Amino acid sequence: MTLLSGCGALGLGDEEGGDPILVGTTDEVTSLDPAVAYDAGSWALISTLGQSLLTFQPNGSEPVPDAAETCEFTDDELTTYECTLRKGLTFANGEEITAEDVVFSFDRIKKYWDKEEDGTWPVVSTLKKTEAVGSDKVVFHLSTPDATWPFKLASSAGTIVSRESYPMGSALEGSSVVGSGPYVLKSYTKGKSAVLERNPKYKGALEVHNDTVEIRYYASSEKLSTAWKAKELDVVSRELPSEEYSRLESDPPAGVRLSAAKGSAVRHMVFNVRAGSRTKDLAVRRAISALVDRDDIAVNGQANTVIPLYSVLPAGVQGHTTPFYDKVPTNDPAEAEKILRDAGIPTPFTFTYAYRADSGKDQESKLLAKQLGRKGLFKVQLKPLKADAYFDMVSEGKTDAFGVGWLPDFPDPITYIEPVVGSANTYNNGFSDARVDGLIKNIGKVAERSRIGADLNNVDVRVAQELPLLPLYQERDFTLTTDHILGGENMIDSTGAWRVWELSRE
Repeated sequence: MTLLSGCGALGLGDEEGGDPILVGTTDEVTSLDPAVAYDAGSWALISTLGQSLLTFQPNGSEPVPDAAETCEFTDDELTTYECTLRKGLTFANGEEITAEDVVFSFDRIKKYWDKEEDGTWPVVSTLKKTEAVGSDKVVFHLSTPDATWPFKLASSAGTIVSRESYPMGSALEGSSVVGSGPYVLKSYTKGKSAVLERNPKYKGALEVHNDTVEIRYYASSEKLSTAWKAKELDVVSRELPSEEYSRLESDPPAGVRLSAAKGSAVRHMVFNVRAGSRTKDLAVRRAISALVDRDDIAVNGQANTVIPLYSVLPAGVQGHTTPFYDKVPTNDPAEAEKILRDAGIPTPFTFTYAYRADSGKDQESKLLAKQLGRKGLFKVQLKPLKADAYFDMVSEGKTDAFGVGWLPDFPDPITYIEPVVGSANTYNNGFSDARVDGLIKNIGKVAERSRIGADLNNVDVRVAQELPLLPLYQERDFTLTTDHILGGENMIDSTGAWRVWELSRE
């Protein structure tokens, strides 16, 4: 398959300037470096400043050229992929973009991983070597067949950076971002704000409908809500308290636009299955599963703004079935009691559950603990933590279980599987299963993605049997704007992109 370039014209919204569009979010930016950052908040900002060879159009599921003019697999084995750069590409500072910059960008992802065991390398880990052929052609040599390679290139992990401005093998320090994306970073204060100005040198597939966007970061859903009610924002994206979205959806006030759609993000209860963890025993995990009432969490924990999920694949994604309902007991205290009794596990059984205190999940987590306490079977020690402490506890395996949201890296079903239940999963919970890894490898070999359904279902069933995690719900995507802002309905879609360039003033 060959991907032909799009027109790359800039949009005309706000072409005469004006006040910046003010966007509020609770996302946290951990890094501005695409080799380092692997979280939704960082990727959202990086995607506005950087450019990849490929990208996705709003609600599109197939990659289209962005920095590239054409891209294609050049072998039937799906291990060699070539891209030719658009002519006349430059970074925002005027530096010419060449194939060597692309090679450098991918080499430093691997170098950083080798040094820190952190960053975006897991997204592109099938890459064996990147080669520059002349100044405008890039050849990717893959270690294993990978039909999803074009999708990976279109993610923020594929962002091209300047070899003159970024260090090899270490993280970019400060906020001197040099990219070729739709915006340049005019100013940045970590945890406070990022001011984006349209990049006049951008050449690519995206249309930019405004001149300036200011992103304001809030430490909690409640603080974001306060700012919205005080009319300090034009747009809210991720996330107001669920009760507020519920009220706005049922009775939207005048002067407000609310877009809501079945979202691409899911929430997991992840179990630490490493030696020494209280949730290493499968019987414990099965009993926990038997006590969880997803409907109760959706209604009373998330104010009916989420959809109960019984699969590692969300509804609407190829391969979605319900093995966590069909093959695992759920909302059945008597069965949970029997599982623990048959395994000889004394009750109440105590374990720790960590979650981010700033994520608006307090009510949900307390409700989950209450459910697990039925019949005196479990005693859950809740650990609400700030972001840094939470990530440290999870990565170091210092909690028995934790709650986490997962956004796809790109719009293909494998992104809900390989990064969360593969042997090198980003949850780092100790789970490894040869059968799951074999199925993941098979899925990567199939170019015709409509033919991977059976393998996807087999992974889902196997994960339901082994229970390294428990899917809780699928989120809905809400974007809230004042009535003078257009494009809010395109800001978030199934690709996981955060399209602030779609916003404009009416």
